[in-house]
Amino acid sequence: MDRRLGKASDREVGERLGVAVWNVSTRRRKLGIAAFSTPAKRVRWSKLRDAKLGKIPDPELARKWGVSRNAVRRRREKLGIACGESGKTPPYRWTAAQLKKLGVVSDVKLAGKLGLANTTVHDKRVTLGIAVANPNRGGRGRVWKAREIALLGTMPDRELAAKLKVTRRTLGNERRSRGIPSFRGAIQTKRWTPKVIARLGRETDAAIALDLGIDMTVVWEVRRNRGIAAFGYGN
Repeated sequence: MDRRLGKASDREVGERLGVAVWNVSTRRRKLGIAAFSTPAKRVRWSKLRDAKLGKIPDPELARKWGVSRNAVRRRREKLGIACGESGKTPPYRWTAAQLKKLGVVSDVKLAGKLGLANTTVHDKRVTLGIAVANPNRGGRGRVWKAREIALLGTMPDRELAAKLKVTRRTLGNERRSRGIPSFRGAIQTKRWTPKVIARLGRETDAAIALDLGIDMTVVWEVRRNRGIAAFGYGN
């Protein structure tokens, strides 16, 4: 894993290796490796663009303008504009062309292309009753049995890969293509009850992380993905 650090985003490295993004970030910082970054495109803000902030999801605006989501979020927060009602990002508006791609390409690939969270694409596909793309593509035409699929995400990829006698990458690809969270990710997800989510942005990430007994970067990641400003911004 070390040779990949800093050459791609922590999220991308985590998805490729089937490990949590905060584990990648922690390892990278421990080795003193700078985070991966691409030259930022300067945004020419106008009254017309400012008027769309908060009314259209940050990821959608970022994709439309060809800039990073952080650039859109920072501008919106600077102007004191909330992410829609209750501080949440408005629902993503799918186009007919985008909907046709659901189930044709993997959720992960489509999410990356649209600048959305993997779960956003997965949830939309499931809601429409569309089957996962290439369900048997785990590796060189391997056909996955129902009992094997049922085990995905129930234990660490490394452990299950050894049990099924497949590579960790093959197993991770199959799990992600089906929109199944990693074992550790599933455990973390159980902590995010509506009551806990309501605390995001109203308390510091450090305070929430300490209360939940998890790394602060996990709280930061969940808050950022939900488009909620950090405590102290607009509060």
